[in-house]
Amino acid sequence: MFKLHDVTRLLSAAGLSVGLLVGCGLTDEKPSVTVQDPVQPIEQPALAPSKEGFSEALKSLQYGRVARARTQLQAYLLYAPGNASAQDLLNQIDTPSAAYFPSDYFTVKLKSGQSLSTLSKRYLGTVYKFYALAKYNNIRNPSQVYAGQTIKIPATKRAIARRKVNPDVRPARVVKQTTQSEKTAANSDDIAVDPEEVTPVEEIPVVIEEVPVVEEVQVAEEDPVSADSLSTTIAGLFEQGDYPLAYEKLAQLRSLGPLTGSDRLLAIDTLTAYGNQIAGSNPVAAAASFTDAGQMHLMNGNDFKALASFNRAAELDSGNNEAIGNKQQLQQELTDKYHREASSAFRRQDLDEAIDKWNIVLQIDPDHASARAYLAQAQELKDRLKNIKQ
Repeated sequence: MFKLHDVTRLLSAAGLSVGLLVGCGLTDEKPSVTVQDPVQPIEQPALAPSKEGFSEALKSLQYGRVARARTQLQAYLLYAPGNASAQDLLNQIDTPSAAYFPSDYFTVKLKSGQSLSTLSKRYLGTVYKFYALAKYNNIRNPSQVYAGQTIKIPATKRAIARRKVNPDVRPARVVKQTTQSEKTAANSDDIAVDPEEVTPVEEIPVVIEEVPVVEEVQVAEEDPVSADSLSTTIAGLFEQGDYPLAYEKLAQLRSLGPLTGSDRLLAIDTLTAYGNQIAGSNPVAAAASFTDAGQMHLMNGNDFKALASFNRAAELDSGNNEAIGNKQQLQQELTDKYHREASSAFRRQDLDEAIDKWNIVLQIDPDHASARAYLAQAQELKDRLKNIKQ
């Protein structure tokens, strides 16, 4: 360890100044955040900035506790300003369905084990639009849905693309929201049929014959599976390399509630493996899978792994605004953090730590000009001190 007077003497000889170097835009102080009072029907107590606010808000929305969810999201945004997913959830809460989604829709029937989250993931590209989907269907409590329930899916471009390859829906029907006068003028119902999807039928002679009566058979629903059994199944499928089926089972597991602990780690592995497998054939779906994995990395506190997942998603799908927004936000947070730590280390004359931290900044953002300049000066100073010691 070099003594302070050695460093000072060398800095003077080199025409450098620690104070000057640190003064060039480097500071340990964080920018202040101005918090506006939330506007909501029922006043909720303000919450401190919270990393857990996002997952807590998801739980609140799942049970229809909208005012509480808004407050939790605002607390999370104090922790992670600009987070695209949190901002979109607030937008879902405050925007009328008619403005958030197109009026045209098609319908699906919920199967056993499905939820609004799984439908949102399949047709809208992310599980986090489940609340907007609930509002669209006038469902106050998203957790209270049942097998066989008819759900309207807004006819977005993505949803229509998924509808064409999904056996759960009737591909020939898309409902158009029309006025009563339009219905009367057309003398028809409000079902619009895509002419490209209708197969012409030849005329055949009418033959009247007795039609046997067939009794309707009631099929009992399958018993609901437990989270533990689903986790075991997913783990087995992952080990076998059956990532598509593991991904489907994961959607079923997530419909039972937020994932925690080992289930979240299993989900990250499954989402990543599935995304890698389909990246060549379906980059949009792969990007959505990597985005989900990134969100789970964030919940686990693994910022660098989250950034890698968001980077991969953005590379695969330039239209994935959620991944791009999260990538930019996380990149900014990490570069600011390590840039400050590097300058603090330099002030303490801990050149090795300063160099390591600035190298991390450049790994995150190779174009970070300040980090590159300060790294060069720190490395030069270290080399000169080494020569003096010799």
